[in-house]
Amino acid sequence: MSCFDSSTPILSLFPGTCLVIKYVNLRRSILRGMQFHKTTKSITDTMKNYLRLLWDNHHGCQVPQLLLRSPVPLQQKLCWILYRHHFNEHLLFSGCNVLFLRQLIVHLKTQFLFPGNVAVESGIVDDTMYFVHKGEIDIYERDDIDSHSKWRFVSKMATGGCFGIEQGLGRGLAHSHRIVAHTCVTLLKLEFQSWSYLLYYYPVIRKKLIKYLANKGIS
Repeated sequence: MSCFDSSTPILSLFPGTCLVIKYVNLRRSILRGMQFHKTTKSITDTMKNYLRLLWDNHHGCQVPQLLLRSPVPLQQKLCWILYRHHFNEHLLFSGCNVLFLRQLIVHLKTQFLFPGNVAVESGIVDDTMYFVHKGEIDIYERDDIDSHSKWRFVSKMATGGCFGIEQGLGRGLAHSHRIVAHTCVTLLKLEFQSWSYLLYYYPVIRKKLIKYLANKGIS
């Protein structure tokens, strides 16, 4: 007697094959969309290279599907184990109510970058705070002195770092620096609109954030 009954989806027996098919379909869909919109060859080639690197480094496991399909309390527990160290010494979130942090942490979104990829462009407004979960980034600012160089290197940031703190608090502030991946990087993104509802239930934390912004001269 077979160990699989006739109702077993055949592809479920080969999870690696499922990942390949999902990746190929996703890649085809993205490139078709770019072709439809007459995207330039240079941008299309850049996207092809990014998708290739994404597969080479993560083999189709970019999104933790099992985590996303699990009940919210379980998501909180798993995310707490994986990401809580980013809040331990955080300028704003260190020492905050643990119940607040456990709800906040499930709103972190993962972004993968490869050397040379721009994570954040100077001047954009995205109301997002970023945590460097793994890897190293380079920070640049516009160079108004050297006309031959558009960007001037400022510093590096390694695993455990955080940037865009003021920009991630919903005041419509533009990012002042260009952020570029120096190595393969995993970023965690915290978009203000996704978690701002929590501040209604935690007024002490809301007041803490308002005070921080006021001290920075941000209303």
